[in-house]
Amino acid sequence: MTKKWAAFPYPDKAYVYDAAGLKKAWPRLHRGDCEPLPKDVGGLDAWRHYHAGEFAAAVAAGRRAGGSALNAAVKAQMIYANYLEHAEKAKLALLEEAAGWADAWRREAPKDANAHYLHAYALGRYSQGISIAKALAQGYGGRIKEALTTALKLEPKHADAHIAYGSYQAEIIEKVGSLVGGMTYGAKKDSALEHFQKALKINPDSAIAKSTNNDVFVMGPDGSARQAITTSAGNDNTPQYAPDGRFIGYLAMATPGFEADRQQLMLYERASGRRTSVTPKWELSISDFRWLPDSRGVIAEVEERGGHAIYRIDIPSGRTTRLVSGGTNTGVQLSQRGEEMTFLRSTATRPAEVFTATIDGKNLRQITHVNDSRFDALDLLAAENFGFVGAQGDSVFGWLVKPPAFDPAKKYPLIYLVHGGPQGAWLDQWHGRWNYAVFASRGYVVAAVNFHGSTGYGQPFTNSISRNWGSLPYEDLMKGLEVVARLPFVDSTRMGAAGGSYGGYMVYWMAGHTTRFKALIAHDGIFNPLSMAGTTEELWFPLWEFGGSPLTPSARAIMEKWSPANYVGNWSTPMLVVHSQNDFRVDVSEGLQAFTALRLKGIPAKFLYFPDEGHFVTRPRNRRIWWGTTLDWFDQYLRPRN
Repeated sequence: MTKKWAAFPYPDKAYVYDAAGLKKAWPRLHRGDCEPLPKDVGGLDAWRHYHAGEFAAAVAAGRRAGGSALNAAVKAQMIYANYLEHAEKAKLALLEEAAGWADAWRREAPKDANAHYLHAYALGRYSQGISIAKALAQGYGGRIKEALTTALKLEPKHADAHIAYGSYQAEIIEKVGSLVGGMTYGAKKDSALEHFQKALKINPDSAIAKSTNNDVFVMGPDGSARQAITTSAGNDNTPQYAPDGRFIGYLAMATPGFEADRQQLMLYERASGRRTSVTPKWELSISDFRWLPDSRGVIAEVEERGGHAIYRIDIPSGRTTRLVSGGTNTGVQLSQRGEEMTFLRSTATRPAEVFTATIDGKNLRQITHVNDSRFDALDLLAAENFGFVGAQGDSVFGWLVKPPAFDPAKKYPLIYLVHGGPQGAWLDQWHGRWNYAVFASRGYVVAAVNFHGSTGYGQPFTNSISRNWGSLPYEDLMKGLEVVARLPFVDSTRMGAAGGSYGGYMVYWMAGHTTRFKALIAHDGIFNPLSMAGTTEELWFPLWEFGGSPLTPSARAIMEKWSPANYVGNWSTPMLVVHSQNDFRVDVSEGLQAFTALRLKGIPAKFLYFPDEGHFVTRPRNRRIWWGTTLDWFDQYLRPRN
């Protein structure tokens, strides 16, 4: 080391161990790399420094102790170089030096699997820095493969080596193609996937399944000099160069593991490496943005109160100005000189069409009329916004859609929709599946409430649902139902409810807590949070929403508290359950459990099963089946027979 290393920016007391604490935590910390617990004080000290984020001290202690403690030194130097050293030349020098240390130790201790793995890891990162193409030309590909295969031969349960070997094969194929990659380097797509699967099976606790983290990288046109410019454990995404080249703008979520955190507009100053938030105090979340040609601001798409608005955000002050509102406006593009913007707009009565406006949001006009001939003949009523005082005395809003040929003197049955997410929202938009107009088409009034947890009403409102699945949202929904049921044109004796994902969960929850509805539909709903947490591919989701896994007593108590399965004894309402075989987010077993409970209780029920769909029904033919079945189910119980 020729200069003082920067301090680790995210210290955590939970990873500061004494010798006894490190020994106790060792199996968990090293499940992925199978590193044996050091028997000497020097080795323990090196690894204690490493886990505390004291990388310079870990290198010094590991090199001083020698032997297997060199693995701690190598790993500490690699992590520092890869994530904390921003000077490319210095980074490459550190990686090359670490690869040399590991190579020397693996020759001295050929049965140390981690020495082989760490040599491959350091050499691989170094290769990425000089470009994969150059590395292959210099023979690094064969050396990396030899080290990884040796590590796996010595330790078949080395999850990190499986991930590295899978990544190695994927990168080879990406650079030289499947044919050359297979013939020259033995790289195969199926083999890469197999190694990733083995790694997850060996170490299901790995960050791959629990993390929402993305980072922004920069690299040369040929893929060389790749370097991360973000280090947050949250989700960083959507990077865009400013036209003047000074900044890279990107969107960022600050909270690791939370997929619905507020997205802020961030600036990375290329000259200094400084990162700053442009919108640190703005409670709304930015979905997308485009730089203005003069680099003095961006045009941003922002979800707001049941729609997507278009804003201008000044750089660097963060001053916000709403330019376009009404409906759901997406896909913003700017003219070359930045004088006009073009975007898609949809509403509850119209699919997306192309619109344009001047850059100040004025002179709005519709450019395309693709759907006019189909929709002009339809009697579609606009979604009406309504509000009421919900849980905790907060203002809560929703949408109301009336049926075709609406007559205010008549009484209509009600379909009450519950959105998923749970951090989502009902928007003034044309939706391919949960479409207000299609539900209303058979003579229903449709109501959809954006309860606590919904997006577009400020981040505190969105955050309020976590750990509170059955409380605040349910209170909002019941209060909203009372408001709608009192409308003179709603028949409160003929009301049904439907929802998907979290909305399906809420349908199951309502079935155990109210008899106000005559028919229910649960699509891909969570019946039992305990079983869902053990089958979902999004492990970060239950960890955040319930505060941990079922192995954590406090989280398990929350799952039990809000589990619809515990209230099946109160169920009495006829229910249609919809679930798909390829739903890896909410496993099909959740729907089967609910349907089994319904049939055991003798409650009228039907199970609509799609063998070829996932969490969403996407195939046109299946959508027709979905719509026909759901509407027929409501008709059976809510529409009077002639």
